[in-house]
Amino acid sequence: AGQDLVAITNSLRRAFPEEPWTFLAIDLGAGVRDDDPVFGILDDDERWRGVLVDGDPAQGPKMAERFPRHTTMVSYITPDTVVDLVRPYINESKPDVVKLDIDSFDCSVLRVIFRELRPRIVVSEVNVKFAPDTSFALLNSTHCARAQPYDSEKRAWTYGCSLRFQHDHVAQPLGYALERLAWNNAVYVRRDLLAHSVVEGSLAEWDRIGYFARPERSRKFAFNEIPMLQKWRAPGDRIQAIVDALNDATFPNYACLSALLGRAGARPRRYCWDARGSGFGPCAHRRRDPIT
Repeated sequence: AGQDLVAITNSLRRAFPEEPWTFLAIDLGAGVRDDDPVFGILDDDERWRGVLVDGDPAQGPKMAERFPRHTTMVSYITPDTVVDLVRPYINESKPDVVKLDIDSFDCSVLRVIFRELRPRIVVSEVNVKFAPDTSFALLNSTHCARAQPYDSEKRAWTYGCSLRFQHDHVAQPLGYALERLAWNNAVYVRRDLLAHSVVEGSLAEWDRIGYFARPERSRKFAFNEIPMLQKWRAPGDRIQAIVDALNDATFPNYACLSALLGRAGARPRRYCWDARGSGFGPCAHRRRDPIT
């Protein structure tokens, strides 16, 4: 993923040589635990400045050791805090790259990034447990009282958002095009920068090339190979398979939370977990969906 981002940034700089670049990369969910796409550009070119944020306190010293000349901090990221969190580091300029991987309410935060920060490139984790024709997004709102806040370290299968939801309900309406899918990282570029070069492929094809048909998938994503999760991508009523699976389990971490879930081409429906983190089904109350 890191080399993909290096190639994309270099390609855009060659295509628009007259545009000044800030060489600022904001990495939200920057723990030193996996192949982070932003690490590639920070290692490749010393002109890049990084602002690296992670919600896990254990990652603080790891980030500082890995990137001693860049800004690192530990903070929980929400739609209400993300802009104020990074504002001291962007001044009047815009970041060139923002990466998001927080395993929680990703699409709620992603919408703020697209609207308020307007970077050239956004890399966002995709929950690839969902098929490319399934819209899913975990919401950062509650419908009853919770004892503790949501903990991304205790997440189950339903975190973040699917490729379909990201693309159709967040990125595309706000002027961003899908440039590629590299495993579970979707790369979006401002559409005005890709006006003459964007490849318009179906999301099913992007999913197949970038994730599902890759030979190493079963090994690299072995945790997605359990029979229950395979039903979420199998032919048939995938929405019902998801609802049935979530009704058969109890996740206290999801108590009183809700999610948007639906098929491609239709408005997603709001589903709720009950006060125990089970009983997943259509919400009884009516409220405005915040990110559709």
